[in-house]
Amino acid sequence: MIRQTQILILVLVIGFFSQTLKANTATQDLLIQKLTQVYLSLPDSNDTKIKMTLRLADLHAERGRLKAKSLETCATCDSGVSDRQKAIEYYRAALPKISGEQSQNVWIQIGHLHEVLAENAKASDAYKKVIALDKGPARAEAQFSLAEIHFKNREFVAAQKLYQETLSSSTFKRKGLATYRVAWCFYNRGEINQAIQQLDQLLASPELLSRGGESSASADQGFQSEVAKDFTVFVAHSSAVSPQWIEKVYKYSPSPTRIENVSFLAKELERLGRIEQAEKAWQLVVNETSDPQIRMEGLVYLAGLQLKINQAPKALPHLKKALSHWSTLSGCRDARVCDELKVRLRTLIFDWNRSEQKNPSPELLEAYQGYFTVVSDQPQAYELASQVASHNKEFSLAMEWNLKAYQLTTSKEDQERLLLKRVEIAEVSKNPELLESAQDFYLSKSSLKKHASDIRYQRAQKSYDAKDFQKASTEFKDLALHPATPATLKAQAAELALDSLVLLKNDNLIEIWAQEFAKALPEKSQRMRQLASQSVLSQTAQLSEKESDLMTAWNTLNRFDVASADAER
Repeated sequence: MIRQTQILILVLVIGFFSQTLKANTATQDLLIQKLTQVYLSLPDSNDTKIKMTLRLADLHAERGRLKAKSLETCATCDSGVSDRQKAIEYYRAALPKISGEQSQNVWIQIGHLHEVLAENAKASDAYKKVIALDKGPARAEAQFSLAEIHFKNREFVAAQKLYQETLSSSTFKRKGLATYRVAWCFYNRGEINQAIQQLDQLLASPELLSRGGESSASADQGFQSEVAKDFTVFVAHSSAVSPQWIEKVYKYSPSPTRIENVSFLAKELERLGRIEQAEKAWQLVVNETSDPQIRMEGLVYLAGLQLKINQAPKALPHLKKALSHWSTLSGCRDARVCDELKVRLRTLIFDWNRSEQKNPSPELLEAYQGYFTVVSDQPQAYELASQVASHNKEFSLAMEWNLKAYQLTTSKEDQERLLLKRVEIAEVSKNPELLESAQDFYLSKSSLKKHASDIRYQRAQKSYDAKDFQKASTEFKDLALHPATPATLKAQAAELALDSLVLLKNDNLIEIWAQEFAKALPEKSQRMRQLASQSVLSQTAQLSEKESDLMTAWNTLNRFDVASADAER
């Protein structure tokens, strides 16, 4: 009798220490060693042996848990598998001698141990034994645990049935988590609206907002955040997103994540092509946030949404407000957010430009003006903006932005294109001074000079058309004798240079220049010598009119090139 009493006291002491010193593995090792020695010394008929069996099972299970947990910080630590297997052995040894609720709890423990050992079939069998008893508070726990196995195996119909059965139990405490799982079962089965209703019910009931079994009037913030985030995802993927659901995403989310969740919803809705609903979500963000940076982001997205539905005039106010915030903030707090917004702005502006390529609007011009207050290092943007300004007859602005693009460009080919575009803008403006300035700029800045001859020809032609034949003749002559001038243009320039001299009645210079052109233009040599000879005859005729100039006339006639004479004349 004394020995049995001592054993009972030892069991109680060990039980106390095993509960208060769980984290101390050395103490656990000692407790298990001592209790195992006593256990082995007891006959099966001893009434206290069953208590020792269960206590040993509990100790091995707990030590196995701690060993597995230690793997997070210790690569060489024991995973606790052998302890868990030993615990199952002890629990099963105790089963024939216990009954009722105690038996159910042991079966649940066995099920949990098999689960962590990845023995789901055995775990399921253990839970089913509890469920088969059809009584006791442990039944709902077993149903929930079995449902979890089905859920992990993506057997959502079976899992949902079991979760819903646990919810009908008055003793089951984890109703919030079970409701959450039911919602996910609906979602994974494609019944999204039912999933939303489940989470709506959960988020609207503070007493359910707990992952564990504790009862509290206040929500578990971590669990509420997780559920609210999933509610956001479900709403985004719903077939019909009403303003009410968007507002509930905001209402149900914990304060720190409200704006984040609605912003996520807005982006998802846009990605899925739900433009109207996305607009409502972003408008809610803009109206409710106190953070200027987030409001700026929302306004940029709102502008982009308006462009997607071809409402450029409505996009501009949003964009202007966003850029106003940017100026106030002098950028963003977060460099990553700044970079993302710049990319978003660039995409917005370029898409807008592309949509109005044939007829760019004044709103697009104004959008570019705002854009350049934020981004000033993109030559392509300045080039496109210059074209928009030219179309809207804002030629000074077009020239300014063309110059910016030129200054930001390092490629000689791109610079050549921009310089030529500058000339084209000036031509469209019909402003002679602007055109002359653009041509001068091209001739002084172009390193490739691909269009230099054309521009020089245009300038000479302009002088000719203005009847400034003195200037025109010189310009045409320079062009004709320039080595870079194409052959066809050289010939035309030479003819017009001489034609200008004809109009000036300068026969002497005609003779001289024609002879120069004959040497410079071999393919036109015969033609140029003929013109020189004609000039000699013309000069001779003029000198012959005065008797005093007869000798001069004779000397002039001696310069006549007989070889160049036309036999038919």
